[in-house]
Amino acid sequence: MIDSSDQGRSFQAFYDLLLSTSGQEELSMLLERLTGIDELGADRRLRTVHHGWAEAAERTQQTVRNISEQLRRFTDDQVWLENRRVLDLVRQIETSALQVREGELPDLGLELEETAVDVALPTDRPLFTARPAAEVNSLLDPVDTEEVDTSVLTDQVVVDPARLASRIRALIPVRGTARLEDIVTMYPLQHGAAEIVGYLALKDDDLE
Repeated sequence: MIDSSDQGRSFQAFYDLLLSTSGQEELSMLLERLTGIDELGADRRLRTVHHGWAEAAERTQQTVRNISEQLRRFTDDQVWLENRRVLDLVRQIETSALQVREGELPDLGLELEETAVDVALPTDRPLFTARPAAEVNSLLDPVDTEEVDTSVLTDQVVVDPARLASRIRALIPVRGTARLEDIVTMYPLQHGAAEIVGYLALKDDDLE
């Protein structure tokens, strides 16, 4: 099996060359001539490289023989199992033939999981029943209108941060300090707490 493949035939030809006396002599002569060329600078060990090839080829051949032996045993086991199965079938046929000859007919039949078939007739289904139409009244009962104070939508308090910053710059010198109480005393509040929050929200960049 392995020897009949392309790789097996190629290796076998190489192995035959290594075992051939004439091939060994010719190869030794060529290697000696090769190592004698000074310009190539070839390694002197090339003269005996074919001996190492022969040893490696022998080890490879031994490995191939071991693999072939294992494959042969595996094939023999498969053939034995197949022959055993055929022999068992033949014995079963012989036993059945003897029973028929003696008048003992084997039990022949067909096993069914169910002895009846479920039949569903179209008339067994209920007819379509239309649902009564539902009436929907989307009109709401009128209610008394209430007066809503809309002034809260227009009475919005707007505090100008630039105006607050200009007041502080006019009150204190550059890089000076002042208390919020002094500022409120000088400029009375017009918008209540919103104006105080505006003073507190000012940054150093707003006062420069």
